[in-house]
Amino acid sequence: MRRIAVQGCTVAPPPTWALWERFLIDRINEAAPDFQERYTRQDGTFVWRERWPGFDGSDDGYESYHNWPLFYALGGSAELHDRSRWLWEAVTKQFTEYGQIYREFDANYDWMHHGESSIYFYYFGLADPTVHRDRARTLRFAGMYIGEDAEAQNWDPVHKMIRSPITGSRGPRFVNEW
Repeated sequence: MRRIAVQGCTVAPPPTWALWERFLIDRINEAAPDFQERYTRQDGTFVWRERWPGFDGSDDGYESYHNWPLFYALGGSAELHDRSRWLWEAVTKQFTEYGQIYREFDANYDWMHHGESSIYFYYFGLADPTVHRDRARTLRFAGMYIGEDAEAQNWDPVHKMIRSPITGSRGPRFVNEW
């Protein structure tokens, strides 16, 4: 294999746009904790309802912080990344208490809403792909859709398709009653 060496000899100042971008990242690092603390309790759960009145909603909880791991990957602070992981756990806990989340995944939802809530989790892999807990969760969540989870038989191996438009960690939902 041929190697190519590149040698630089001129150092240039960073472009103005990069300085403004760094300025913005620094301001977000400062503001994000204030935003979070205003709308959450000390345990990270939302200052919100004690009971959940219906079916829709767990994606909304995750969407509140879904871009924080991505922000970290783009240059945000490690403190904000750690906070985003703590908040994911808090949202998961709160919506588990509401009955929307079961085994750390939506109990029953359509795929659009799964995507809205899962993007937060996906960004953890981008932010730090070495976290074994994320890998274990990813494999467990995938198992719900490939026939490996006895409690969530969303996959139909005979017809090679997902069994219902409404699926989740409790398996397919065949009745449209909320």
